[in-house]
Amino acid sequence: ISRNIAPIPEQSDAFMYAYQDLGHKFVYLSFVSGNRTFVYDRTEGVWHEESVRLVPSAQQAFLPWQSVVFNDGQLLGLNRNNGEIAVISDSVYTDNGNPIVRSLKLSVIPKEASWKTYYKSVELFCEMGNTPVDKENPSVMLCVSRDRGKTFGTEMWRKTAGNGSYVCRPVWTGLGAAFGVVLWFQFVANQYISFRGVRIEAEGNS
Repeated sequence: ISRNIAPIPEQSDAFMYAYQDLGHKFVYLSFVSGNRTFVYDRTEGVWHEESVRLVPSAQQAFLPWQSVVFNDGQLLGLNRNNGEIAVISDSVYTDNGNPIVRSLKLSVIPKEASWKTYYKSVELFCEMGNTPVDKENPSVMLCVSRDRGKTFGTEMWRKTAGNGSYVCRPVWTGLGAAFGVVLWFQFVANQYISFRGVRIEAEGNS
């Protein structure tokens, strides 16, 4: 997190707010000039990054909420850009009607290795199944970094299951060899998606 924040040239426009939801305490730190929002989950003790997807450019931008409050059972956010008030809900799977980008980067696998590992396949376990009947089934992307997260290769897309198919297991094969890889998964979807686990088939030569 420090390495991501330090290069931001202008930090005086940063703002912060906090709230509690679903048993978790969240602290949000946004940088307007840096165009990024970092979130600390105090309950879990981990950081992640959140953004909004601009339409029609599809670029990612910092979360615009100037403040967040609970009112009459709803979590409300005040948009600093236009003054509008929006409902923030974990049961709505779009951003004001637009698909949400869900991205997951795993840590280096293996963390430390002095030998090259051959990665035969990667299988992603995820939960979905509530794709609207009039919508196309979403796709999932995998990018692989073979230099421990410095750079990433070609986007490899796979179709996922649709309405009623709650268990989805897309598979990628022939991922090559490296001393350590970082796997980057990404969905662009307007439905509930939950990452459950990853299975990797590999063999190494010492």
